[in-house]
Amino acid sequence: MVNDHSNSLLGRHFRKDISFDLILFGIICVGLSFSMVYFDVFERWYHFTRFHEKWELDELFAVAIALLAAGSFMAVRHTIHLDKMIRQLHITEESLREERKIKAQNEKLASVGEIAGGMAHEINNALQPAIGMSDILKRRLENEDPKLTEYVNMIYESSIQARNIVQNVLAFARGRYMDIHFLEAVPAIENSLEMAATILPGGVRLETELAPANVPEFQPYFLINETGLSQIFSNLFKNASDAMNDQGEIKVSLVYEMWEASKADALNIVPGLYAKITVQDTGPGIPEETLKRIFDPFFTTKSVDKGTGLGLSTSFGLMRQFNGAIFAESISGQGATFYLLFPVLDESQRPEEKDEDEEDLFLV
Repeated sequence: MVNDHSNSLLGRHFRKDISFDLILFGIICVGLSFSMVYFDVFERWYHFTRFHEKWELDELFAVAIALLAAGSFMAVRHTIHLDKMIRQLHITEESLREERKIKAQNEKLASVGEIAGGMAHEINNALQPAIGMSDILKRRLENEDPKLTEYVNMIYESSIQARNIVQNVLAFARGRYMDIHFLEAVPAIENSLEMAATILPGGVRLETELAPANVPEFQPYFLINETGLSQIFSNLFKNASDAMNDQGEIKVSLVYEMWEASKADALNIVPGLYAKITVQDTGPGIPEETLKRIFDPFFTTKSVDKGTGLGLSTSFGLMRQFNGAIFAESISGQGATFYLLFPVLDESQRPEEKDEDEEDLFLV
């Protein structure tokens, strides 16, 4: 596919180049014709050949220099055109490779979604009595045993969090989300980070910079699922903590960037204004070969008891649902950096609100 497209592109450029040459040659011929008539070139040439007995060395040298100059001009021009064509060809091939990789990634995610959907249904059914009974216990014990009430409340809140994650997994399996909200960008990020930070061990320090200098003139909004965003941060934090052996620093920063079509196409996103969240750790980094596969479902470098290989692939799927993108880069010994791109909306793009009755409390 890449070669066919590349050959076609090269052929179009070649035909365009030849057409330009023919036009240029025609203009030169017409110009020479007018010059010859205007300066009586034919008469001058006649006198030159009739009365000129032999070619002098300096005359031959002048003719050779003229021919060499003309040939050099055409050679340089064609070399420049060829170099431009090769660069464009490389850009096109890279774009096609990225598109093919994204397509393969989506196909893998679709397969994982079918498996995850079945598991999520069973987990969700098991969570319902845990949520209901812990809520009843919490209310009955509230004035009798504060400590026990605290424990029951932790069970209830953890069950609610688990239910939200299951809802996201189900929505991921179905290819859509049932609970997307129009939220202010920075507060949504702060709330999600606060929820995700609870999984960080004591030896890992979290640093945030969410006040960039290039804030848009309008109030920026996201169309996202806040629990889903928290899940993405949790996956990134867990991987970073494991890589740093629970000792190090994670830095989260925010900037706003315009993504033109040439860059946006490579990530399969729509050109426009994006909020770019950077999550950077101080770990050992990710090897190049591993970096190519980190978003593949079930791919993990951890032992069986520490990782399933679904964290980053789920994050990839969630970012697709938010019409954004996630990608990573790493240099050995200098940690890993993940980038989250969210399309920025303004108040005029707020969708119509659904009635609360229409939202599902449980997905069964």
